[in-house]
Amino acid sequence: NEWTPTTDISVSGVSYQHGIGFYIPTEVQNEYYSSQSTEKIIHSEFIEYSLDFKYQTFRFEYGVDDSTFTDEEHYPSQCQFWIVVQSCSSDSFLMQNENILFQSEHANYRLPIQDSGDIDVSGAETLRITVYWEFEVSQTNPISLKISLVNPVLSALGE
Repeated sequence: NEWTPTTDISVSGVSYQHGIGFYIPTEVQNEYYSSQSTEKIIHSEFIEYSLDFKYQTFRFEYGVDDSTFTDEEHYPSQCQFWIVVQSCSSDSFLMQNENILFQSEHANYRLPIQDSGDIDVSGAETLRITVYWEFEVSQTNPISLKISLVNPVLSALGE
C-alpha cells in the first residue's frame, strides 16, 4: 500500500532504486485490531525467487522503511522483526527452521541499516525470504514496521 513504481524505498533518509518491501497487509492489521487480543502475535510474510542453482551468493542491506513513520503517528510500533533466508526445493515441504542460509538478529524501529554479508546460495533451487514480526496489539499505536531489503545483489556462479 505504500510502494509504487514511482515511490522509492527509503531507509534512514536514503532512497534506493532497488529493493524488496515487506509489510503486514492493511486488512490483516485491521483483523488484529478488531480481535482485541492481548497475546503476543508472530506474523510472517514471505517471497520466493527461483534460482535454478545458477547463483553463487546473495547479499542485501536491510532496515525499517521511512514510510513506517508518518507525521500523524506519535509513537513508532513497539514490535520486533527478524529476517530469515532459506533454500527451498520444489519436491519437498519446507519447515520454518530448515535450510536457513541467513537469519538476522531481532530488531526494532531503532535499527540502523544492516548488511547481510554474502550468503551462499550455490545449492539453492529456490530462495525464500521471510520477515517475521512479533508484537502486542495496541489500539493507540501502530502494530508493525515496514521492512525494506535494499540493494539486493545475486552473483552468478563463476563470477
